[in-house]
Amino acid sequence: MTQDSSSPVARPGPGTEAAILASAVLASNGERDATAQRLQVAFAEQRLTDDEFDQRIRAALTARTTTELDQLTADLPAEMPGLSQAGLAAPGRKPGRF
Repeated sequence: MTQDSSSPVARPGPGTEAAILASAVLASNGERDATAQRLQVAFAEQRLTDDEFDQRIRAALTARTTTELDQLTADLPAEMPGLSQAGLAAPGRKPGRF
């Protein structure tokens, strides 16, 4: 059986290879932790419901790639530079559990 030379062959378009490589970048523990902290801040700001937070935090802690982590925070506002989680606590009070 021979292959018909007139049949189209699927070839990746421009930029597809870069997207594949970007999604294949394994996430580090630090990146997972940073995403978890960002989700905690969003939860404290009441941007996420209990269920959304629970699902996203579990996904963040088990994510294999940076793309998976990026998807978990894509609908959240950008982080404010220099603002840490401790900076959200009221002055003179210790930060809470989250």
